[in-house]
Amino acid sequence: SGYVIGGAARATGTATWEVLYMLEGLLMIGCGICGGLFAPELVEVKKKVVDNTSSEDTGPAPAAEPQKSASWTGVLPKEFVALCRSRLFVFTVAAGSFQSGVVGFMLYFITQAIAANFGWGPSKIYAIVSAMIAVGPISGILIGAKYLNSVGGYSNYARAHQLTAGCALLALLCSLCLPVARSSAWLYGAASLGLLLLGAAPTAAINGIAVSAVPNASHFASGAQFAAQNLAKLIVPAFGGAVIDYVGLIRGYNFVTIGVIALYALAAWLAYQEALRHKGCQEA
Repeated sequence: SGYVIGGAARATGTATWEVLYMLEGLLMIGCGICGGLFAPELVEVKKKVVDNTSSEDTGPAPAAEPQKSASWTGVLPKEFVALCRSRLFVFTVAAGSFQSGVVGFMLYFITQAIAANFGWGPSKIYAIVSAMIAVGPISGILIGAKYLNSVGGYSNYARAHQLTAGCALLALLCSLCLPVARSSAWLYGAASLGLLLLGAAPTAAINGIAVSAVPNASHFASGAQFAAQNLAKLIVPAFGGAVIDYVGLIRGYNFVTIGVIALYALAAWLAYQEALRHKGCQEA
């Protein structure tokens, strides 16, 4: 519904992109406050404990160890240190951050890029972009969720990140079409729609794996993941705007889109390789 409301607001001229991004930021602050109030036991993913006690031991079972609060190693809690040491978590969050950053960059500059490439009027551009924003991400999320259900959910890390890596590669191919599609509005539109769809498809896989990659640190993982993704939404458009100011709108838009998606594809491939190693360790 957010994509539809935002697209309609732009199509009708009710709100500017700056206002919509400000509202998104305010809503994310509210989500962060609500998330911080959740009890840790509601979001924790805990390791299974194998009971190796012999059947001859008739003594009382040991009491469950109470959940410990974060102990500080230097200035960082041990859960956060564990997240930083998990390559699966780091590569997954990196992929999600580049994904969020490039989608944010596209949504901010795509109307200007289309106008510069094809010279269309604002009303036509806003209608087309609004339709793309409504259709692309929603379709991608639904397709990605359907795929995850078919492979057993995001707990199947290898298959889930197979989706991430595949979407990242296809997104890179779509981005490479942008420079050569200036003579074809249909090809340019299809490539842009593909980028939005493929950028949204692995969202559930990335979010699920990031939260569950390190047991007993899910509440830290969720905060770190969303902080990284929202920082990317801030940094990539700001960096992209500086590049556009330096080299021009069309070249800058294409360069930043291709460059960030290439980094997204690299992080997604590394996350997939790490997921395969994780699967091998579980089967060993």
